[in-house]
Amino acid sequence: MASRANGRKSRGPRTPAGKSNASRNAFRHGLAAITQTDPEIFAEIEPVARAICNGAVNPLLFEQALIMAENGFVLHCAQDAMRAALADLERLERYRRRAWSRQRRAFQRFMEIQSAAFRNRPRRMLQSGDQAHVHENQGVLDGSS
Repeated sequence: MASRANGRKSRGPRTPAGKSNASRNAFRHGLAAITQTDPEIFAEIEPVARAICNGAVNPLLFEQALIMAENGFVLHCAQDAMRAALADLERLERYRRRAWSRQRRAFQRFMEIQSAAFRNRPRRMLQSGDQAHVHENQGVLDGSS
């Protein structure tokens, strides 16, 4: 019963706006758009695939060489994108380190304040029955009873 309910929840977007938004997810960075079916990209990867085949005319080999060349192109583009994002990542790392340092100092100060408040809290007055009980246990602890 629960699996059916969960299955009904996870069928993807249903509204036209949601479908439109989801359809662009794979193209956010442009790397998913790189395929050998694109004529411009095919023009770049075909010579690489032919070089990989080294004159072999087997279509199965050429198909695998195209896949290798296409993925080599994607890897190159991803590396370029990562290099371009490096400056942003370095800036974000500085913010992360600064926030971590401030959090650590605030935590230390919090613990100091809490500890001081615990040490300086008013002690509960012992009632007459509590006093007798303390003396009674003291004798047991130090072996004097």
